[in-house]
Amino acid sequence: GVAELGDAESLLEAGVLDSMSMVDLIAFIEKTYGIAIDEDDMVPENFDTIDAMAAYVGEKHNAS
Repeated sequence: GVAELGDAESLLEAGVLDSMSMVDLIAFIEKTYGIAIDEDDMVPENFDTIDAMAAYVGEKHNAS
């Protein structure tokens, strides 16, 4: 089975994400939350953990 991942656990280190799935994830987040993600923001630091994604999406929502 799939191990439970903590919200602060690295999805890249756990093998959940790789560079190709990161692109799919970013597209999904843009479509789902109706936000545009700048190329400069497409870094692992923003998408490597559930906490990081939640914080990033929250910032984008507050900025718009």
